[in-house]
Amino acid sequence: MNSGKSKEENEYKGRDFFNAHDKTAITITTRDRLLQSWERTMELARDFKKYSEIEKNAKEGPLFKQLSELQGQSAAKLHNILLEYEYPKD
Repeated sequence: MNSGKSKEENEYKGRDFFNAHDKTAITITTRDRLLQSWERTMELARDFKKYSEIEKNAKEGPLFKQLSELQGQSAAKLHNILLEYEYPKD
């Protein structure tokens, strides 16, 4: 009986993609996770800043501005940690 799914879709059924890196030859390091988090956090900061400008006359405008600032602070912290990975102090 054909389920209507492709062979690839059936192969992925039930796989745990969140922990897939544990079962492959790919190693995801702490630095990789920090870099990805830093990039995503910067993107959120930019998005919230844009939203705050679009909604500046709405009651949500200040909330978006505050969220942008918080994400910016988080991005700065992540960046500092990444610099420690790139340029370790001996």
